[in-house]
Amino acid sequence: MSVTKDKAKEQFKKYEGIHKPMDEQTNTLAALVLTTPEKQSTAPKSVQASGTALQQVEDDSDDVIYTNHFPCSFSLDLTFYHREKRRQFVSDILFAKTIHATAVCWYDEGSCMYSTTNFKDKLPIIYEKEEHGYQRRLTINGPSTTSGTKYLDQSSIRIIETLIKQVLKQQFKVVGSVFYRWDEEADQDGPYNLLTGFKLAMCLTESGPTLNVDTTITRFYPHLDLLAFILERLLKNESSFRGSLLDRHYDQIGNRLKDVEVTTAQSNYEKIYILTGYFSDQLPEKTPIKEQGNLLNYYKHLGFELRYPQLYCVKAYPLGNPQNLVDLPIELCCLREWQQVKEDENTKPVPAPTVDKRYHSILTAIRYCNFHDDELCKEIQLEVNCQTMMGIPYETLSKRQIILGRQGAFTNPVSIDNMAFIYLAERQQPNARQIQEKLLNNFYDAANRQRMTLPEYPNEYEIFADRNLEDKVRSVLSKLKHKQCQFILCLENCRNSKIHELFKQIACNEFG
Repeated sequence: MSVTKDKAKEQFKKYEGIHKPMDEQTNTLAALVLTTPEKQSTAPKSVQASGTALQQVEDDSDDVIYTNHFPCSFSLDLTFYHREKRRQFVSDILFAKTIHATAVCWYDEGSCMYSTTNFKDKLPIIYEKEEHGYQRRLTINGPSTTSGTKYLDQSSIRIIETLIKQVLKQQFKVVGSVFYRWDEEADQDGPYNLLTGFKLAMCLTESGPTLNVDTTITRFYPHLDLLAFILERLLKNESSFRGSLLDRHYDQIGNRLKDVEVTTAQSNYEKIYILTGYFSDQLPEKTPIKEQGNLLNYYKHLGFELRYPQLYCVKAYPLGNPQNLVDLPIELCCLREWQQVKEDENTKPVPAPTVDKRYHSILTAIRYCNFHDDELCKEIQLEVNCQTMMGIPYETLSKRQIILGRQGAFTNPVSIDNMAFIYLAERQQPNARQIQEKLLNNFYDAANRQRMTLPEYPNEYEIFADRNLEDKVRSVLSKLKHKQCQFILCLENCRNSKIHELFKQIACNEFG
């Protein structure tokens, strides 16, 4: 790399002190030539044809783009052993301390074991569990990756990546493949919350292994009681709530809560229900139910006396059982925690953060990861340089210039010696010739203004759409190709779009 690690740190400190806007670098991304560190030192400097040299990155240049990659390393003698269903056996070895805990680790339900200990001289290992009276034997035919190499293969990199993700699951909330901080303060976006999460991936680059961190912003439902969410977020207290809602409020609520997951107080907030977006036809006092007579008495018998009996219940069904519809009092429901908002065509996309904000959010995310203190990371000697992102030197290409003459024409336009004009129509028309001549005259006038040289008489063809349309098109284009035609001007007078598609298919794909 043309900038050393020390210098990169200095530049990073300079960046934090001056707060140079990252948006300036973003504006140049469209015209950047990014080079890898090894190729940068040997690649010749690019020079424009006009003689104006490009801005070249030198060793003392500050022109560095910081990427969302962080250099990392791990034990060079790390060896991987693959075998299915090994989890229980390896865990028994660890718990019984047959092998020291720092020598062996396992991950991913035991489908792979990695170690800094070479087992070749200790195999097979036999471990007897006395209370069951049988032996278990561990046999490893050979390591899948030779130890002592500087870089491992892609499959081993995936294993280390999975280990890192397993470690982070103890520190962050994982939704899908995205990690979110437990204590992050959410930004409000209408009725929803916006949380910034990050994804991790390990990559093998020319500079060695790196940890790629990418941030994403996701909409979540707030972890609120359903009634509080309706009043504070959806209705925004537009009506002074006195224990009941208007019909238009129910319509508004139903449209926004369809397919939303809730938990209930009577299930200790453990059982999940899916809202249908509809409400009960009658109030709880008039909703019949076996044994207790009505829904109001039913919940009173359970120890939940409804404070707002004038609210209609939401219709919902238990997760995985859409046929079993139930009526749930709004005041006893709570939005399920860590529930993402389902996007549809009416949902506005989450606004993208500024480059400067995203830059700092990536640095914040990687620094919150407890790589250096976690025991599993210590066992494979994982080190992540999370002080600054990797820097890539770049050069900015000057904007291309189109040189015009005094009259506004191109200085050296291409000369066309062989040209053709094709008139493609569905049928013969009485004014077809006038249309053709008008188009040709306008085209020649425009070419003359730009000082383009065209043949005085182009090859003219008329093609009418009939049963033999494909053969006619191929025949005409074949003749023009044989004549080495340089330019074809085609006038289509067709309402049928299939004629255009056919001509384009034959002209582009078959004749280029």
